[in-house]
Amino acid sequence: MGNAIRWLKLQVSKIDPDVPDAEAKKELCASIDAFIQERINFADVVITQRAAEIIENDDVILIYGRSALVERTLLESHSVTGRKFDVIIVDDPYERHGQALAKTLAARGLQVLYCGDFGALQFHVKRANKIFLSAEGMFSNGALYGRCGTSDLAMAAKDLGKKVYVLCESINITDRVSTDSLTYNEIDPERSTSSSFRLLFDTTLSHYLSTVVTEISSVQPTSVSYLLRKLEDSN
Repeated sequence: MGNAIRWLKLQVSKIDPDVPDAEAKKELCASIDAFIQERINFADVVITQRAAEIIENDDVILIYGRSALVERTLLESHSVTGRKFDVIIVDDPYERHGQALAKTLAARGLQVLYCGDFGALQFHVKRANKIFLSAEGMFSNGALYGRCGTSDLAMAAKDLGKKVYVLCESINITDRVSTDSLTYNEIDPERSTSSSFRLLFDTTLSHYLSTVVTEISSVQPTSVSYLLRKLEDSN
């Protein structure tokens, strides 16, 4: 959101003060529509295509919960490229969004193993050869901001030598730096008491990740700051 607001302020600053208000508003609305189309809708298409090429025949892909980007990637690789692979879904025990995804993938002909919690995480990670995660955001130091539980999965994958691929639109890369899970986080309002609370998101450090796939390019996690500078130059 912060990136979008900064971009909008920049567009406003470029408008000639002599331009009538009605024309200025029309120009801004057209720019906003183009921004949504290019930086969100088209970005998702490109990321999906790039990530789908990473999947190979006979792969076992492990994912966490349900993500629109990851879901589209799996369906793209299976339906469009015709690759045959299995999917393991480790779900958030508090939300269980992965249940619906499991039904969707199974209905499209994919072999799916569903796990409703982290009870057998090591076993499932050991069986998989690639892990796909979706990012709510990426910090400039390469840390991943994702749904709570993401860091546990990434750390288990690192311990077992598995590659972790992160799918993230460039609009979600921020110039902020985070080294812990308390900074820039939110508390689950439904699971907060005077004695304990649950965070909605967590932070996964860059050395637990292998590759970040964006619409611009696929880079090492520590190189996301380069993408951020490239975007600033283009604006």
